[in-house]
Amino acid sequence: MYVPSGIEKPPLLLSLHGRGIPAGWNQGEMMKFEPIADREKFIVVYPEALNNLNWDLGGTSDIDFVRAIIEQMASAHDIDENRVYASGFSMGGMFSYTLACKIPDVIAAIAPGNGYPLGGQSGCVTTRSVPIFHMHGTADDFVPYAGIDDFLATKIAQYGCPTTPTRIDPYPANNPSSRSFLERWGPCSNAESDSGEVTLVHVAGMIHDWATAGKPNANEDPEYAGDPFDIDGSEEAWAFLKQHSLLGPTTGTGGSGNAGTGGVGDGAAGAPPTSGAGGASGATGGTASGDAATGGALPTDLDPTAGCSCRMEATAGPTSGAFFGLGLAVAAFLRRRRSAGA
Repeated sequence: MYVPSGIEKPPLLLSLHGRGIPAGWNQGEMMKFEPIADREKFIVVYPEALNNLNWDLGGTSDIDFVRAIIEQMASAHDIDENRVYASGFSMGGMFSYTLACKIPDVIAAIAPGNGYPLGGQSGCVTTRSVPIFHMHGTADDFVPYAGIDDFLATKIAQYGCPTTPTRIDPYPANNPSSRSFLERWGPCSNAESDSGEVTLVHVAGMIHDWATAGKPNANEDPEYAGDPFDIDGSEEAWAFLKQHSLLGPTTGTGGSGNAGTGGVGDGAAGAPPTSGAGGASGATGGTASGDAATGGALPTDLDPTAGCSCRMEATAGPTSGAFFGLGLAVAAFLRRRRSAGA
């Protein structure tokens, strides 16, 4: 995890790795939220799933673990519990949808990338419609881009959103050379909640990857190979997330990317790119560093009877701020499971 200096009642961001991606790689090579956290004064936590680096999408063990993290962060750092967010890549994106579905009274908004529940979702708590900012590569055939519209259609219906989206093309609007575009369905208002909105950024030419600043596109198609991405995924994610809380919209401070209420602004340029190569994950053959699963698609449902499958890992990072492990949160979580006979 990463805690910037000078924080006061900070928001909390849960950055969720993809299948098979260690937390250290997710933190240092893909998401790189630390410079944004320094500027915007929020805490970012990188939990790591131990069940073969698979998130529990069908049970409650990892949901309970997330609750334990939030509890520890509230105790140790007096976080703003109305502004707890989840952003994840691939299976981490799927798990962010699980959190939004099952604990919408805890998660203020989500920003998944190239990950959605391949088998759909059911049994969601509908007392609150968690705002969604989804980014997906148009060349992703691992967690197929071809299926994202159908999945989001179920959320649009659940949330009571307009069926015709607002569209920004190109996106960001101030980049005329961008081949990406944005669609937004909102504001949404169903019978139980008026908190929802759904935004989808179609990232042109990106395969199964996160749009990391400064990382060349790993698509082998000469039309895209080696090009920078049109967006900075982490800047975009935070610019959307910070606008939302459990109590309603919040103006937020700083940030760049998709500025404007509801995430449909004219896309001011993100922060200067940071160095570091990423590596596309599992696009073909399952050999790239990342969500590289050979021999089959991502599982859509894990064993709900499995025990705690998670831990926290502190890793090297930027020189500013401070890194802490969450051993106390893990220990408390395990003690509660043992006392409950789990």
